[in-house]
Amino acid sequence: MSGVSAPAFLAVVPPPAPVPVVPLAPIPVVPVAAVTPRTSDLAGIKTYLGPHVVSADYVNAEDWLVHFESITDANWSTDGLRIQAFAQKLGGSAAQWFRYTLTNTEKQLWALTKVAFLKYARPTDVITSYVAKFQARIQEPNEHVLEYYIALKHLQNMQFQTAYAMAPAAIAAAVRAVEAAEIVAMNNLRTNFTAATQAAAVQAEATTKTVKESISQVITDDQVRTRFRNNCYMNYNLIMIHTIPRLLMNY
Repeated sequence: MSGVSAPAFLAVVPPPAPVPVVPLAPIPVVPVAAVTPRTSDLAGIKTYLGPHVVSADYVNAEDWLVHFESITDANWSTDGLRIQAFAQKLGGSAAQWFRYTLTNTEKQLWALTKVAFLKYARPTDVITSYVAKFQARIQEPNEHVLEYYIALKHLQNMQFQTAYAMAPAAIAAAVRAVEAAEIVAMNNLRTNFTAATQAAAVQAEATTKTVKESISQVITDDQVRTRFRNNCYMNYNLIMIHTIPRLLMNY
């Protein structure tokens, strides 16, 4: 084999030249503009005036609320901004309801505000619900007699508060005024018990009762007493004489 040259395919092939690396230009970051509420968005939302006002601008409260949410969905989407816009589009007794009846907790979350609004705006349905619960409420087997009476009074109060929420602004303002005056009279009576302060407290209580009677009270005091008497396991007369007067003083 000596003297025979190596085949050509065994020859050393030089490595390929390195491919130059071309640096890529960085992708520019486009800042996203912050979503800001625009007052002009609200121009297309008619003012909601309350459940007792017939308006040609919307069919009912649900119709108004759907339109409100569709308009505010883009630029008023956070709870705080949406509730701010909501307050701006309420007028009449609805504005009074938002200011004086809606709780601070309900004003923090849109979901709670919306539920409270629908209860306020559909008071007839809610009142009917409270009346049905009242008519079906009997004393539970292990329920204390005082707990049963308080439950009946609670349903009565909830029905009244619902009717109060739909009352015209003038009546609602009158109720707030006499209630405030009654609180002052009662405080004066506690700090300075005299014949004059006692008479003033009695008069303030009577005035409050008279003004509140201008609001529809479907569940009356007589109905509460009758329901309690007919569905209570204990002797009704004994309870009324010895227990209920003390309870009413703290209710």
